[in-house]
Formats: sequence, structure tokens, C-alpha cells
Amino acid sequence: MSLLEIKDVEVAYGRTQVLFGSTLTVEPDSLVVLLGRNGVGKSTLMKSTMGLMKTFGGTVHFEGEDITSLSPSQRVKRGIAYVPQGREGFPQLTVMENLKVVLEATAHRDKNAIDEALDLFPRLKPILDRDAGFLSGGQKQQLAIARALITRPKVILLDEPTEGIQPSIILEIEDAIAAMNKASGLAILLVEQHLEFALSIGDHYAVMEHGEIIASGKTAEVEEQTVRELIAV
Repeated sequence: MSLLEIKDVEVAYGRTQVLFGSTLTVEPDSLVVLLGRNGVGKSTLMKSTMGLMKTFGGTVHFEGEDITSLSPSQRVKRGIAYVPQGREGFPQLTVMENLKVVLEATAHRDKNAIDEALDLFPRLKPILDRDAGFLSGGQKQQLAIARALITRPKVILLDEPTEGIQPSIILEIEDAIAAMNKASGLAILLVEQHLEFALSIGDHYAVMEHGEIIASGKTAEVEEQTVRELIAV
């Protein structure tokens, strides 16, 4: 049984349709990279999977359960976490307060979850008392992922986590993503523009164009140039 199954999903912004029967599967323990040019619907697919955008066609199943009609908070409780573009958080709260707010909202309230998240992002440890609004872009991104991990998800959706981040921090974020998947078996659906990294870290890939998945498969069985040509369509 697939962990997450997005099947024939259709989404529109008003009268403008954006997703046209998009289908994508995430297996347990897998890392799926979602590729495509800007504006083809990748972020919309992530938002609709999280329940932040309503679908007018298709279904989303998680662990065999149809969650298409569930709210975002209900999906979080099922085990889905989402880190959108923009690195949202509470800028007026400190780094630690941001983490504790999420912990208090979880059912498990296991304080070890904070320590485990910080172990993946040690750069946050010296700045736990700093207001999140004064963090750099890279620090905000690390905090956003750490916040999501505290919910102890079974799958995490990451929408371009390295976009606009300085190169040194990109490497740390990439290492953390690899560790999340390989060490803990956390399934990941990753939108990523750094193609070489995406294909090296992912075990499966999917290419989106005009609101549809036009190609997918195992990254070990595809050449980088082939994917570049698909993205350039």
C-alpha cells in the first residue's frame, strides 16, 4: 500500500484551471523529487495535497484512507507535514518559542522531538533566544523544517527548501534532508530546482508540465540530460 497517493487531482484558481488530473505516488521511506519549470503547478500540487487548496476533481489518499475532504489540521494529525515557500513562522517569538508552540499543538508533546530536530540543524542551537524575525533566510528555512519535524510526520512536503539560500547553508539543508530520509525512514516529497542534487538524493522523480505529471520513475534509471530536456519542454 502506498503511503501517499495523489490521483487525478484537478485544481483551479477561480476560472483558471492549474492542475489537470495530476497523479503522483509516494511510497513509505521514499524520497520523491518533483521537478518542473516555474509556474507549472508544483506548489499548487503541494498545497492541494495538504488541503490548503480545494480540489474539484480527483482524490488524495494517505495510508489507504481518502483524506480529500479533510482539513489541513486533520491531515497534520494523520502524519503529513508541509514546509511551504516563504518559511512561515512566528517572527515575534524566539526560535525556541517557535518550536515549543508547535510541540504544544501535537498530541505526543514529547520534548525529545525538539532536541531531535535541533540535532539535524545545529546552527539553530546558539540562537534559540533570538526572535525568528531577525534570522537570515537560511536560518528561517532550517527553523521551518525543524518545526515540521516536531509533529513527528510520516511524510513531509518540502517546497523548494534551498531557494534563495546562501551556498553554505544549502549544503547543510541538503545534508539534513538526506539524513531525515535515510536515518529515520521519513518519506519526503521534495520540490527542488537544483537538478543535480535532486537526482542524487531522490530515489524517485516526477516531472510536471502544464499541471500534469508527464514523466516519472526511479532516479537510478534516468539520465540527468533526459530530465533537463523534459524540464525545458
